Amino acid sequence: MSALLAAFALALAAPASEEPRVLSNGWFYGEAGNGCRAARQLPDGTRLIMNLTRWNDLSDSLVLSRPGLTPLWSEPGHPSGRTEAQEREDGEAYYHLTIRIDGRTLPTTPTNAMLLDFQDRPGPSYRFGLRQQPFLAALARGRRLELLHRGRSLATFPIAGSREMARRMTACVSRRARL
Repeated sequence: MSALLAAFALALAAPASEEPRVLSNGWFYGEAGNGCRAARQLPDGTRLIMNLTRWNDLSDSLVLSRPGLTPLWSEPGHPSGRTEAQEREDGEAYYHLTIRIDGRTLPTTPTNAMLLDFQDRPGPSYRFGLRQQPFLAALARGRRLELLHRGRSLATFPIAGSREMARRMTACVSRRARL
């Protein structure tokens, strides 16, 4: 877990950042700049980072890193095995990435993407764009957060007891943005 804490602290490295702390639900939480983050790593090395901001610019997201994720599109050294036409169709369908809490699909944004070597984790990570308010409402009362690609589960994270984390995130994003 110390590797996650180190990566999380690095991600928060910015002026006016707070030291990440472990909340009662087992998630690391911290605030920096104009946003807040929560992170959790599963025993198999799968990591999820929740990023919420004070901007209304579709930058709110979940970033999933897990060994062995397949590329959403081809990049040098990371072939997807799909044709350009298939990749274009996938892009138009937001790469078929879905967020569910307790089996209910949450609204996403057209900002789903793939990140390569995110926070020094080799290979692709998936970025799930999310709508902040529906996500925070579901997080506050949810028990399981599941991320899917093409209807197949990629990872499930425990979120039971996240009312405090949802409250902190709501307070964080409601404060005036710093320019």
